[in-house]
Amino acid sequence: MTDGKQGTNRARVEEFIQRIEAHNERLNAMILVTPDIARAQADEADRAEAAGKTTGALHGMVVALKDNIDTQGLRTTSGSKLFEDYIPDRDAEVWRRMRAEGAILIGKAGLHECVFGPTSQNAWYGRIHNPWDDTRVPGGSSGGSGSAVAAGFCDLALGTDTGGSVRIPAALCGLTGLRPTVGAVSNDATRPISPHFDTTGPMAIDARTAAQAFAVMQGYDAGDETSRRAPAAVDLSKIEAGVRGLKIGIPTGYLFEHADDDVIAAAKGAAEVFAGLGAELVEVEIDGAGDAALAAGRISVSDAANYYQYDVARHPNKFSQQVMARMLTGYMVTGREYGSHFRTLYRWRRRIERVFEQVDMILSPTLGCVAPPIAESDDLLDSAKLLTGLTMAWTLARVPVLAFPSGFSGGGSSNIRLPLSVQLAGPDWSEALLFRAAVAFQGATDHHGRAID
Repeated sequence: MTDGKQGTNRARVEEFIQRIEAHNERLNAMILVTPDIARAQADEADRAEAAGKTTGALHGMVVALKDNIDTQGLRTTSGSKLFEDYIPDRDAEVWRRMRAEGAILIGKAGLHECVFGPTSQNAWYGRIHNPWDDTRVPGGSSGGSGSAVAAGFCDLALGTDTGGSVRIPAALCGLTGLRPTVGAVSNDATRPISPHFDTTGPMAIDARTAAQAFAVMQGYDAGDETSRRAPAAVDLSKIEAGVRGLKIGIPTGYLFEHADDDVIAAAKGAAEVFAGLGAELVEVEIDGAGDAALAAGRISVSDAANYYQYDVARHPNKFSQQVMARMLTGYMVTGREYGSHFRTLYRWRRRIERVFEQVDMILSPTLGCVAPPIAESDDLLDSAKLLTGLTMAWTLARVPVLAFPSGFSGGGSSNIRLPLSVQLAGPDWSEALLFRAAVAFQGATDHHGRAID
């Protein structure tokens, strides 16, 4: 508050709170809303403005955090009954950095139980719904984050991505979502699945907003054993430079063919947009994507089973039947198989590195389908196969991948148009280049700016 009047940031927060109050009961996107915290932080931003200052690079950005990201003094459940009473004594490093630069916390977003599923149909905290059609899933495991941004509950939300958990909800909810280079963003005080693949990334309506957040989130953290030192901090000074002269690879085979017709048509349309903006399209052969996806999946479930092994033994009743069934598949991965999948990882990374010697980035559909109906998504194993088929291969490569809207489905029997998505993958530490391409694409299209009816 400034001079007894409500400032711009406080007014925006009040609008978000009103939208949450009006729609969250239906969507169940937010597992915890923090209106008093948001109001206090917004007032701080307004006082800074009144003094001719800002609170940082994210001044006034209203953020929801996936509820596996620790927040001091606020319950952080990871969507699990195991952690229903867990209250962290400190903030996760990624949120500490964002808050230090002026981000405002609106609350915690719901997710799939134990961060371990792609639909966010949570047995303990309720089903999360897609704002475009609330009879459909929002994706997962960061489904609440995707639903919250698409519903207008916040400017930006953080999710975590192991096998696609930022990209899947971004795709199904019509958003821009980044899976960073593994190790680029601190995983400190963030509940894990697989240390080999876990990342934390932003979701927003547009690429500029996501890039603004990522610039603050990224950076080495000595307190996180998975953190890596980048050659240089992300440089967004050329985010408006366009794509003229860049080479974009269009893969043949698995990465482009395992998708519905309208998905493929939208991806080809996106490629044509890039060509029209001056990029050179280069057909590339990338054999082994299916094997890579399988290897990433098997390593991930094995790592999850290892992390939760004592909880599974001591508290089996605190796992839903579906998550327990998927967890148990991790115990079926033998040491020999695990080692074999890591050989696949190294072969696949080398194969992708060689492709990136030919092109700057690779374009492919994010998912092979639109958001599935909730009524058809109770089988977790089947849903995982359906929704992670095109995301898991990039997980194994451990490279950055940016998903963003490429169009809309024809509507089908429901007559509801649903978002379609493409993903751009680049070599390690190429996030700024991916954002640059998405900004150019979004400047030439309006898929990302469409309002939900």
